[in-house]
Amino acid sequence: MPERQSVRPVLVVLVMCVLAAAPIARYQATPQTNPPIPKGRGFILGRTIDAGTSQPIAGAMVTLGPGQPGVPPGGRAGASPAGASTHSVVTNADGYFLFSDLAGGRYAIKAAAFGYIDAGYLQSKPTDPPHALDLADDEKHGGADIRMWKYGAIGGTVTDEAGVPVVGAAVRLLRRGVPPRPGVLVPVAGAARTDDRGQYRFGGLEPADYVVGIFTMWSTIPAALADAYAAAAAAAPDPARAPAMSGELRNNGVVSPSGTGVRVGDLILQLPNSLIAPPQPVGDGRVAAYAATIFRDATSLVEATPIALGSGEERTGVDLSMRLVPTVRVSGVLLGPDGPAKNIGVNLYVPGNERASVDGLPTATAVTDTAGAFTMFGVPPGSYILKAARSMIVRTAAPRSACSTEIGWAGQHRADVGHHRPE
Repeated sequence: MPERQSVRPVLVVLVMCVLAAAPIARYQATPQTNPPIPKGRGFILGRTIDAGTSQPIAGAMVTLGPGQPGVPPGGRAGASPAGASTHSVVTNADGYFLFSDLAGGRYAIKAAAFGYIDAGYLQSKPTDPPHALDLADDEKHGGADIRMWKYGAIGGTVTDEAGVPVVGAAVRLLRRGVPPRPGVLVPVAGAARTDDRGQYRFGGLEPADYVVGIFTMWSTIPAALADAYAAAAAAAPDPARAPAMSGELRNNGVVSPSGTGVRVGDLILQLPNSLIAPPQPVGDGRVAAYAATIFRDATSLVEATPIALGSGEERTGVDLSMRLVPTVRVSGVLLGPDGPAKNIGVNLYVPGNERASVDGLPTATAVTDTAGAFTMFGVPPGSYILKAARSMIVRTAAPRSACSTEIGWAGQHRADVGHHRPE
């Protein structure tokens, strides 16, 4: 028995070795599909430099590969073509790197380092693409420096009108300068919730101009539409797919309606996810709610103070103050060429917000019912732009109709914006 026990493991090991060797042999027998970088007598010498401090970056990984074809000399190269052969080196203590024995040609050079944003040759800022480097035959090219930017952070504290830290507030971050619309603000990641001290922080940010704020949006949809959508979803043959009616709703500017929320008569009121406290009645039929706030003490994106974040910069003290304000209800009727326009999304914007950001950050949204009527709740007094769009109704180059209204509340809690037809 002992001899049989000692032989059996050896046989198993031998079988495993044979099986394991088979794929290795096949892998080694596979010819290399990407030709190596051509050899020559030229070289490229460069340095990785911190864009904020101008100090060298040691230990950066620098990669050389063929430049994109079709790029004019000195033009922007982007990355090397997919599947192309590359060669990598690590910078020394002074940030220098060297690629030697190179033939003439077009090259793309990029660098990566811990705590830094990936960058490339002649890249002027993180959002710009790198440039190609054209090397002549036998050329000794020095000064191929690569500037690299560190990630930064923005943080602050949120307080209420009494100066008490607000817990659980949803702070949003928007960035300017993102191609292809550099003048428009684009949301960055998700919202950051304040902690038990009322503090928030956004980390891992590229150097850019940012806007920080807390935005509230109340949404109302007809209960009948929500019920019809839920019934269509339940009857759909494939539960994983949206009901057929969702396509038409999207064309009408309506996100798939949900029945979640608070029923108010024939409407469903969906409270904003940034809500930190339920609406407070003020005694005359109105409710008080927290209004949107933007750094510093701005009410619109046009008035916002941009935060210029540099390389590796930690910006603190970007504080926000929330306050309760009495709100009004906005209602009206939307008419199309054939009469009342039903199931159309209607958005209420602070003037300028609809153009300053990608999603416009509406203050309130609603969906019209079968009679074309809509109602919005939780609207702070002020001037707004009311917009509605439907691809089948508005047959113009810019398929949007809009009207402007002043929301007043001198002893009233309902601002009727009347009947509006798409232009």
